[in-house]
Amino acid sequence: MDMPNTEFAEHTDTVPHVEPVTPYRAVFNIFQVSLPHAIATNDWDNAITVLHLNEDGLKKEVLSRDFLNEVSGGYISSTPPFSDEWIGYGQTRGYERFNLRTREFKDQLICTRFEERIFACRALVPEKNIFAFMIQNIDDQNVEHRVFRTFDLSGQEPKSIASLNAGILPGGSKGATVGVLDSLLFYYDRESEKLISLNSALQPANHPLSDAFNKNKEELFKLLELKIHPSLPFAIVHSLKSASDKDITFVGVLSWKNRAHDLFPFIGMKKDMSILNFSFSQDGKYLAWEAMDSGVDPGKKAQFWIAPIDKDIPGCIGKPQLLGNSLGAYSTVITTAWARNPNTFVVSSNEAIYWWHIK
Repeated sequence: MDMPNTEFAEHTDTVPHVEPVTPYRAVFNIFQVSLPHAIATNDWDNAITVLHLNEDGLKKEVLSRDFLNEVSGGYISSTPPFSDEWIGYGQTRGYERFNLRTREFKDQLICTRFEERIFACRALVPEKNIFAFMIQNIDDQNVEHRVFRTFDLSGQEPKSIASLNAGILPGGSKGATVGVLDSLLFYYDRESEKLISLNSALQPANHPLSDAFNKNKEELFKLLELKIHPSLPFAIVHSLKSASDKDITFVGVLSWKNRAHDLFPFIGMKKDMSILNFSFSQDGKYLAWEAMDSGVDPGKKAQFWIAPIDKDIPGCIGKPQLLGNSLGAYSTVITTAWARNPNTFVVSSNEAIYWWHIK
């Protein structure tokens, strides 16, 4: 289905707030939190620190320090937001949760074998403390091979629920082709080229998202990125266009509204533009992405774009707006995140933490 013509427009406030950092103090791990205009990190001073993104600059608030020998040591994999109070992250073989209000801390061992590590983690049924983990065997010659495991983390010790060999998962680091919606885990199975939905027992389950993807799988040769809207029935899908065009990608909006299986081309893509790293604001009102002209070049600057979400238009994506460019080359951009109240898009790089308040 064709999308309506949409013009591109620059955002009226394209000058970000900037807090310079040195590479030694760069922030690699950002946690999206429920606190107003704030994010959190475990990268500074062996502590959980809230970073308040004020109009007059960044203010640091240390919540707890030295509760582990290394609060951010090892291989870190942050969990997308799942609670107004808790943040969570995998740390090599263990899973750590920290309560921002009470400052309670929970440390639970997920991988009991030394050669395993947590590659990604998702809160599958957060109200029941059921989490899904993507496990990597670092001794495996095929480094893209993954195993899914689900655990009940309600008690002192983690209780194993199920395990599933997921095979080779495409999509880059930390689970770009894995998503959670309606207490189901979604992942792209490269062998069948289908989107699989699983319950907490890692058994196949039915969902209109996987139905919509699989109906359109001929247009989605190899999934690279899946970003599911938190409340509306659509997702951003980023895939290779075909087996023969391995450098040409397709970005679409997959909708299952009213049980339809529509695939719309993404309107936020200009000719000769490469786009990647999609994210929704915490309230679901905006979509953000990174873009580069004429292919991804680590030596060039990246552009940061946003678009409002409008459930009443086909594809739900409103007029794209350019926020601005990265301060340095794309290779210096570490990660991005959203703060809320107001919606704020945050970039962490080797040079600075910088942010735009979305007005």
